[in-house]
Amino acid sequence: MSILTSRATLSPSPLPLPKNHSQSERARELNRLRAEEEERLALALSKQQREQERKAAELQQLRGQSEELRALSEKIRIARINRARHEQLQEKEAIRAQEREYDATLHRCGRRGMYVCACFCACAGI
Repeated sequence: MSILTSRATLSPSPLPLPKNHSQSERARELNRLRAEEEERLALALSKQQREQERKAAELQQLRGQSEELRALSEKIRIARINRARHEQLQEKEAIRAQEREYDATLHRCGRRGMYVCACFCACAGI
């Protein structure tokens, strides 16, 4: 149940106060109504949170008891590790390719007698 739904279903519409109430009495009454409203909302939110926590604990217990779910969880964990390793290997290969390109450029520039600067882009024609 959402907070807006809770507010709509839990709070009665403010009752019109008689005109002979003094301003302070009206203010006290409105404050009392607001406090009651806030208390109802707090209780509803608390109940909703307890229900979510109960469901999460129940799911955790089911996962722990089910051999199939444990096996699937382990497969998912291994797949995530393998994906991270694959990404690392791809990154290493990209770095190696850049190093090979850089070395080839240095070799080519050195054979021609060109000046090799810190930024090899000019020599490589990049």
